[in-house]
Amino acid sequence: MTSMLGLNRFVGRISLVYAIAVVLIAGGAFAAEWMAPSRGVLLLTFDDDAIDSWLAQTNRLAHYGARVTFSPYGEITAARAEKLLALKAAGHTVGIHTLGHRNTDGVTTAQQIAAYALEQVKPQVDALAAYGHVVRTIAYPNNKHTAAVDAHLEANYGIRHFRATDLAAEQQFAAGAGKDLAANDACFTPVADIASFQVVNAVGCAGYYGTDMDVLCAGIRRAAANNEVLAVFSHDIRDSPSEVGMKTEWLETILATAADAGVTMLGLDDLP
Repeated sequence: MTSMLGLNRFVGRISLVYAIAVVLIAGGAFAAEWMAPSRGVLLLTFDDDAIDSWLAQTNRLAHYGARVTFSPYGEITAARAEKLLALKAAGHTVGIHTLGHRNTDGVTTAQQIAAYALEQVKPQVDALAAYGHVVRTIAYPNNKHTAAVDAHLEANYGIRHFRATDLAAEQQFAAGAGKDLAANDACFTPVADIASFQVVNAVGCAGYYGTDMDVLCAGIRRAAANNEVLAVFSHDIRDSPSEVGMKTEWLETILATAADAGVTMLGLDDLP
């Protein structure tokens, strides 16, 4: 049994090497080629204003060969930028979560969309650009988005990946106690479709979402068995997190389960 787990971890890390080797960023341009992993992909994403708690997990993430996505909201000060660039240097995706954590509710006309982008997106994009980072990913507040807003941000700001949800609201609770995430087809996407994977539908992982580790880990193992993508979102990472945060022990369990199953763990900027 131990040798099989070790083999799965080796296969997963080899898949990771191939996956990221062909999606390198050079001068802000993505390589055109993509070699997809063969035992599933786990996209872990973390939002809000918990940068210090994220930095505290870089060694743990590196131990499992995991690349994840961090998207802060608020002003990108010099001090915050330094920490975000440290996360990027560790191999992770640094996205944005808007300046004021504002939903896209009521943002429908072209004028409203342009105003939303100028107010909520441009300040973060420009601030990170001043430190040499090109933003390619946004995690929408409360996972609310529209195709029209997505299109505007892609055309005008170069954003390629959108962590949101097109799932019914209750799907965000799909890893809760008594749920059967592994049987919930709506929460999984074939890796074969990843080249067109722009809107990332994610499942919540936090006390607020009633997360059950057995349920979530069963979903990770399904992703490995069927070569599918599973996306998970949370916020801070602490031993005693906020109600929307992830327990440190949960992160350890998730990473170990994915590694043992041979699942490749990627940030959104690693996608083609």
